[in-house]
Amino acid sequence: MRLALPLFSAVIAVVAAASSCGVSVIKPYLNAGSRLTSNAITGGQEAIVHSWPWQAVVCENDWFSNCMFRCSATVIGERWVLATASCIIDDDIKFWNVRAGMYHENTKGDSGEQRISVKNWYKNPAYSSSSKQNNVVLIETAEKFQYNDFVQPICLHLEDDDVLQSDKKGWIIGWGYQRSGGNLQNMLQQAEIWMDDKPTCGRIWARTMADSEICAGEGDKTLCNYDEGVPLMVQSPNGTWFQHGSAAIVDKNCQLPGIFTKVSSFCAWIEALTMSEVKCIKRSCTGKDAC
Repeated sequence: MRLALPLFSAVIAVVAAASSCGVSVIKPYLNAGSRLTSNAITGGQEAIVHSWPWQAVVCENDWFSNCMFRCSATVIGERWVLATASCIIDDDIKFWNVRAGMYHENTKGDSGEQRISVKNWYKNPAYSSSSKQNNVVLIETAEKFQYNDFVQPICLHLEDDDVLQSDKKGWIIGWGYQRSGGNLQNMLQQAEIWMDDKPTCGRIWARTMADSEICAGEGDKTLCNYDEGVPLMVQSPNGTWFQHGSAAIVDKNCQLPGIFTKVSSFCAWIEALTMSEVKCIKRSCTGKDAC
């Protein structure tokens, strides 16, 4: 999306650059139901182009250099992306890329897109491929992202128990299926979902919910296939967006609540691994340092 007034665009771009994370120059539309809707993600709606500038895709090149979608991810630093460990199924890094600043999943060279090769990835040491607990990976890119109207990092929250209660809501975005047996969506989708309490979620999934997990969504609004890595986000009172979860477990029938890895449980690991290039902050903070 291009703004018609260059001067206005330049002014708001400077405002965005002044903030370290969680600010979108092009604001997302948050009044669900008023725009054209679809069932992608399950119960979602098409997002405004480039209104979620931290949304990214982890993809793997085929023999024809087509970068095949593997999972969603989020830009959290100039050289860092957060995704799910289960997304990484091949150890040959040279074929893997991160696409950021995109809106159409199956369009090459989308306006504002940055495609950068992967330098390395770091699965959390406690990740279990069987239980999918601690299902998080940090991906280091070979080059820095160029922050602009289309690519910005999202904030990570240091303490978030107050916004993860069952009477609270959060937002998810992605290109996943609209139903079991469906297809990837071309245009980025968004949905607002309810947080779920862990005891109920554990009974529904017949599993023990870890302290490092969040449960959210169900039925007509929940995660679906290929939504792994989708962020669970909450907007702070001052308008800054924080990522609280990363989609870790998805019901293949697209009916059960989604299980997300709780980002705040991994703040120390993220800060240490990125050598403090990425830090979790509190909602009252606007800079890079925790306070």
